[in-house]
Formats: sequence, structure tokens, C-alpha cells
Amino acid sequence: MIRSFLKTYHTGFVYALRELNMDQVSRIVNLIFKAYKQRRKILIVGNGGSAATASHFVCDLCKTAMLPGLPPVRAISLSDNIPLVTAYGNDMGYEHIFSEQVAILADPGDLLVVISGSGNSPNILRALTTAGELGLTTAGLLGFGGGQALELCDEAVVLSSTLYGPVEDIHMFITHSIADCLKQLLLFDKTAEKVDQSGVCSVAAN
Repeated sequence: MIRSFLKTYHTGFVYALRELNMDQVSRIVNLIFKAYKQRRKILIVGNGGSAATASHFVCDLCKTAMLPGLPPVRAISLSDNIPLVTAYGNDMGYEHIFSEQVAILADPGDLLVVISGSGNSPNILRALTTAGELGLTTAGLLGFGGGQALELCDEAVVLSSTLYGPVEDIHMFITHSIADCLKQLLLFDKTAEKVDQSGVCSVAAN
């Protein structure tokens, strides 16, 4: 019986992984790399398990992906400040916990990344709406076919699975992939810059 339960979960995970569109992931990488090059802030949000993924993603972007001698990624998880989250939730309503932070912290041209299993959480939708009004670029890691959040994102990775566990697993896989890819891009960019300065040849990262 236990083996059967585990097999069922494994099957759901494999299905979600097989449908992952790497072209969609590549476009998110491009947005993050562009934000880094322009010294923009990257604001990341999520609820529940996705809040943990948001925090983990920020850790990977700020530390794991970085190379010595380069400016750091300016990434912030808006799920992490528990006093602020609970203050907004208590005084204004839970749907405001991210949008109010976006309004305070963001500048036009910054990047908002939302991580959501259903794509329908009111606080995620309000954060995306506020970001759009303020001139931010928006990206989503979404399950359940994208939900309402899909229409509010400039770019999104969309899974059709309606199983929260496998969707969250794949979202973590995506964030690790993005962080690793960003590090490789920065290494390529740094190497290209050194070569260009040496006068040997000119190489541009893209």
C-alpha cells in the first residue's frame, strides 16, 4: 500500500516535469539577467510552500549564483518579513500583504516574480496588478494552467498539473535551474569582457 501511494506521487511528479516548457523558463532567465544588468530589484513572492520557494530562490540568486568581484543580485522575498506581512494582513486584509510592499519598495523597471500553485491567490493577483500600475516587469511560476495570474504576467512558466506537491517540486527545480543558468551567464559575460578588454577579440553575451 505504501509503495502504491509513493508510486502515485512519483507519477504525478514525472508528468509535471515532462510538460515543463524550457523555452518559457529561458524567457524568465532573460528577464532576471536583464534586471541584474540594469541593477534593478527583483521582488519575489509566494504563499505557503511557495513562500519557502521564494525565500530559497532569493538565497540562490543573491549568493549561489554570484561570482567574486561582481555586483550582487538585488533580490528580495516579500514573504519573509513576518511582522510586516501580519500587520498588513491584520489591518488591511491578507490580499494586501504583497501589493503594499511592492508599492513601497519597487521602482519602474524592477521585476516582480510570483510563485503560485493555483495562480488565483488574491494577494498574488493584487501584487501583479500593482506592479503593472507602477511599471514593473512581471513573471510567474504557475501551476493549475496558470489561473488568473497568467493574464497579468509578462512572462510565465505554466504547468497544467493541479497537484500542489508536484507543482511546488517543479517550481523548486525551475528556481535552481535559473540560478545555475544565471551563474553561467555571468561567468560567460565576465570572461567575454576580459577578452574584449585584452583587444584579442570582441564577444557579447546574449
